[in-house]
Amino acid sequence: MEENKQVDAELSFEAALKELETVVNKIEDKDTTLDTAIDLFKRGTQLSKICENKLTDAKMRIKQLVGDEEQELSSKQEA
Repeated sequence: MEENKQVDAELSFEAALKELETVVNKIEDKDTTLDTAIDLFKRGTQLSKICENKLTDAKMRIKQLVGDEEQELSSKQEA
């Protein structure tokens, strides 16, 4: 289980999103059993959380970059 968490942490946003799309397609398949669908749903929620965390991190990095740039512009204007 710990190994899965480490592998999940190394997933890129794009890889997690692609796997999530695959999971959704499998859940929607009429031949998927209920037990399999539940397992897939669990994996889907994990992947969704990974994507959410990656997007939140990217948003924070962008805010930092914009803030740094605004500070740089402001200090140049004061000089």
